Amino acid sequence: MASLDRVALWIEEQHPALEYTLVTAIETHYYWPDLAASMLEIRRVLKSGGTLMILAESYRGSRFDALQRVVMKPLKSAHLSVDEHRELFTTAGYSDVRVSEQRGRGWICVTGRVPDLMTRQDAPELVRPSSR
Repeated sequence: MASLDRVALWIEEQHPALEYTLVTAIETHYYWPDLAASMLEIRRVLKSGGTLMILAESYRGSRFDALQRVVMKPLKSAHLSVDEHRELFTTAGYSDVRVSEQRGRGWICVTGRVPDLMTRQDAPELVRPSSR
């Protein structure tokens, strides 16, 4: 876990709070070691009113769910449902959370915004993974 601590420190040093208006994650979030902490870190670097967009083909309940579950389990990847994606955003403090699902095509897009009134003092602290 020491390498994750180094990466977290680099992110904190290189990307000050409230720097970006848009962050996208395409086909990646299921591999993040700590989804909750990552969502807070992304919120920290987004400006007030900034948007996070997650786009994925692998999610619970998709057209290809049975196959994806077989692949995702050995990878220890997050395989979230539509509702779990929504909850991930709202729990991390994003507002205006929207979920677009194209079940027939097998993809989901989730967006959320940082509340407009967020200031630098309100930016969440970086949560570093614990060393084990």
